[in-house]
Amino acid sequence: MDCRVKNEVRDDLNVNLEVMVAGNDEEFAASLKNALLDVGCKHSVKSAATFNEFKNYLRKNNFHIVFFDCSSDISFADVMESFENLKKEMPVVAVLEEDGSRHGFEMIKLGACEYLEKKDSSRLRSIIFKRCRELERERERIRFEKRLKEENERLLTTLESIGDGVIVTDKAGCVIMMNKAAQELTGYLSCNSIGKPLSEVFVIINGVNREPEPDPYERVLSERKTVGLRKNTMLVSKDGTLRYVSASTAPIKSSDREIMGVVVVFRDITRIRKAEEKLQKLSQAVEQSPGIIVMADTRGNIEYVNPRFTEVTGYSFDEVKGKSLFFMELEENGEEKCKDMIQAVFSGKEWRSEIRHKSKNNVVFWEYAYYSPIINSEGVVTNYLKVSEDITERKLMSENLFKAKEAAEAANRAKSEFLANMSHEIRTPLNGIIGMTNLTLQTELTDEQRENLNIVNSCAELLLRVINDILDYSKIEAGKMTLENVKFDFFNLLEKTYKAHIVQANEKGLRLSYTVQKGIPRILVGDPGRLQQVLNNLISNAVKFTDIGEVRIDVDIIEKRDDSVKLKFTVSDTGIGIDGDKMNMLFKSFSQVDSSITRKYGGTGLGLAISKQLVEMMGGEIWVESQKGKGSTFYFTAGFKRKAKSSVKAECTSNADERVLGRKLNILLAEDDKVNQQVIAGMLKKEQCSLTIAENGFEAIKLFEENEFDLILMDVQMPEMDGIEATKRIRKMEEGTFRHIPIIAVTAFAFENDREKILEAGMDDYISKPFSFDDIYAAINRVLYKDEQSSDDMQKEKEDEKGSLDPDEKVNETLSESGTVNETGPDYSLKDIMERLDLSILNGNFTAIDKSALAVKEFAQNRGFDKVKNLAFKIQLSARKNQLEDVKKLYEVLKQEISKFN
Repeated sequence: MDCRVKNEVRDDLNVNLEVMVAGNDEEFAASLKNALLDVGCKHSVKSAATFNEFKNYLRKNNFHIVFFDCSSDISFADVMESFENLKKEMPVVAVLEEDGSRHGFEMIKLGACEYLEKKDSSRLRSIIFKRCRELERERERIRFEKRLKEENERLLTTLESIGDGVIVTDKAGCVIMMNKAAQELTGYLSCNSIGKPLSEVFVIINGVNREPEPDPYERVLSERKTVGLRKNTMLVSKDGTLRYVSASTAPIKSSDREIMGVVVVFRDITRIRKAEEKLQKLSQAVEQSPGIIVMADTRGNIEYVNPRFTEVTGYSFDEVKGKSLFFMELEENGEEKCKDMIQAVFSGKEWRSEIRHKSKNNVVFWEYAYYSPIINSEGVVTNYLKVSEDITERKLMSENLFKAKEAAEAANRAKSEFLANMSHEIRTPLNGIIGMTNLTLQTELTDEQRENLNIVNSCAELLLRVINDILDYSKIEAGKMTLENVKFDFFNLLEKTYKAHIVQANEKGLRLSYTVQKGIPRILVGDPGRLQQVLNNLISNAVKFTDIGEVRIDVDIIEKRDDSVKLKFTVSDTGIGIDGDKMNMLFKSFSQVDSSITRKYGGTGLGLAISKQLVEMMGGEIWVESQKGKGSTFYFTAGFKRKAKSSVKAECTSNADERVLGRKLNILLAEDDKVNQQVIAGMLKKEQCSLTIAENGFEAIKLFEENEFDLILMDVQMPEMDGIEATKRIRKMEEGTFRHIPIIAVTAFAFENDREKILEAGMDDYISKPFSFDDIYAAINRVLYKDEQSSDDMQKEKEDEKGSLDPDEKVNETLSESGTVNETGPDYSLKDIMERLDLSILNGNFTAIDKSALAVKEFAQNRGFDKVKNLAFKIQLSARKNQLEDVKKLYEVLKQEISKFN
């Protein structure tokens, strides 16, 4: 036992123990010194033979532990009185003669914390060891408090840095915090505003009638939910400046749902309001224009006419939709004119013509027509615009139309950029929060700490869900939502979806079950992610709104063909139910059937609206049946293909641990965010990967030139040079060589075109922030092993091909005079390995080529044959890209290099 304590302490303790001995027993002093050495901690010992000497030491030092020799001439009462007078607290151990247990209990009553007999060296070491551990825990507590303080300061700095104004109040509605933006917008300094009611600092009025608007704090207390502002609300700053503002005031609730204050987040939207008003005016100008305005597609067929067109020609929009721009022309060469116009306009030129038309009522009229292309931001002609009126009015109207177009495009770009930036600014710290939380959860924690971190993780996941809902809705609004077309295991998806909700259901005491009609194909083709999103939303709502009873999922076939199948999904519950007159609100954006729903259950009101759009994109529909107090049943249908074409890819189902574990990788991480650097480093720590960090794209390129990495993790948004540009330059440097390093994008992109830019830049794959352990391992697995067979096929190939080597086998090699490799098994020579590589190339087996080239590389690396090693590595890379011709060329160069050693 003594040896165990000694070794454990020597390995773990890092304490400088300050020790005081009251007494002059030399034998005990020697025993104490030996015990300190056995324990293995740094130490300093002071001995006092008299009380005065003891008191002098006590004044000048703070000791971690005091050993009081009860047989000394020093009074224990005097010692304890000295502690009280000097206001010092130190653990005192009474040191007794043999069989002094009775005396020891008396000493404890007088104030000693422990007692021991002088000859009990084992107990002495135990007391010292225990005190060292207490000091270590105290030091760790101090470090934790310091880190917590630093984190709080970082959060405050973040609030100070954001562009939106933020005001926080206490329970009474008085200001307790204002960030820099809030001070600038209101004109009130934080130091002068603390303690004032919110209504005195955040002064808002109606921009139309200048009447005061209700205090947001009072509204939150009354409605007990997050509230916004009316459309025409204006903020009155301290100097009287008026600004249109948008704001969200949310309650700050304690664990027992009591409102402890509010937080107001607001921004100046004056410029946006003016742009909206201007855009509305321009739209009205087109509709109310005295000139004729016609819009056509790229084939010259009419898509839009203004009311003035109907007044002049007598034709309604429905009558002319889809007809040629020249359908009313009296001349016989109308089709030729249309071709000339399209040719001229499609090339980006303007086309003018004086044309004679006949109206629906056979009235002949002339117009001077001006045709121009409508070009999108990418320079592509999307439509043709015809404006016909006198030249003066035509020019004015043309100018206004172009301004309207530019304003609309600018507003759309601003919205996209805002969402993309907000996605990055929110997802990046979210990645740090979730990543650091998960890393910390893998360490030793108290139950309270683990519970707190689980709450943090849950809140972060909830915030991420809200962000994803908003982005999904924005994609749908912009028409940028697309569905994947991949093969997937339907039963596996349903099982995973069920398991994701079983814990929450069990916590509420609900029964959760699912049934699948016989005959549903296991493998389907469609978008498994979006299907799972709809199911998750409906199941989550069912569990959320059900307190007693069950939630049930049923899947049935409603239509089955040779190449497709249409399924009906039913999610029923025994929850609170919905009033019949309110069910029409369910699938509308930002709405719930009752305002109290938000207060009690939360939610953005977007889930069902998004689900409806996704279901319709999958060729189905969604509806609900419900009765107040008796539960609800949601139905939706969706169509899937049963047989995949050759161009359809399979859903990635590989397990990251199957490939990443057991292989040490040399990884370059290009990431400027310090927290995300720590998160990724922590995730890869257990893999014992070698991680090199670049702060920006320039550093990444420099490190790429100077080192050999297995792969690069590239953040997309970095200072100085972003990940897109850095990847393009790396791919440019690889041109004309056989090198292709896998690059995985680490991104917080919001829209599909962001994903396309990432892949077009030459990146092999991407992971989205925030990401999990499985996400990063799966991405690494995909780019490093995308060409390898399944584990069963690999095992079969291993048995059939004697020339293949297991890259994960640990081989202890030494080079003999004959050049053979002596292993724990049969002898393999370099000649044998080259013959296996040659056979693999002849068979075109890329997996075997990769393995044999790896054996050559390891052989050369152990002997310092750098050129052979580099050639073998290039063969591996070419094999992984299925480039057989490049493999053959490199193999010939490799043979020539090896022949030099013979």
